[in-house]
Amino acid sequence: MADEMPQLIAPLPEDEWEGEVQARLGVAWVPGVPPSKLRTTLARHPGLFPLWDEFGSSLLRGDLPARDREILILRTVYLAGGAFEWAYHEPIARRLGMTDADMQAIVRGPDDPALDDYEAALLRTADEFTGQARLSPSTWAALSARLSDRQLIEVLLVAGLYRENAFITNTLGIDPPEHLPKPPRAEGGNRAVADDQ
Repeated sequence: MADEMPQLIAPLPEDEWEGEVQARLGVAWVPGVPPSKLRTTLARHPGLFPLWDEFGSSLLRGDLPARDREILILRTVYLAGGAFEWAYHEPIARRLGMTDADMQAIVRGPDDPALDDYEAALLRTADEFTGQARLSPSTWAALSARLSDRQLIEVLLVAGLYRENAFITNTLGIDPPEHLPKPPRAEGGNRAVADDQ
């Protein structure tokens, strides 16, 4: 582990929550779980925070099946070194029934033989978004064979938002709570997320 770095912008203290920021942070995305440091840090921008927060919560309530959404989120943040978002989304994926084998397939990527063509396309979406900022015709075809136009739009927005979130948390040094899971190592010891994150 690298030396602890201070978070570059501190979370907004609860006694400074006002107006729409207070209304949004007062409603937990996960019942009984306080708002994350990402949310309370972005709350320092009261003009943008409510828009960003509503957008993120809307994607979690969207038309894309929850398991598909979490596969896409986990691969996207894994590739981006997004330990913070992994920490929050692995438990969601586990509640949806995803296993250690599923987590390893996400880490190994779209060529993992355990994946069906559709799941491989979800992972390839994150890979192509990261590598070339567009989907190949074959990935688009595999997704569009199963998903509606609305769901396809959500795929693009989910990948974009979670890549952005990883960029924000990595840049600002927003660490996940210690009790939450860390991204796994790929079998064989390779890992996209650096050990010092």
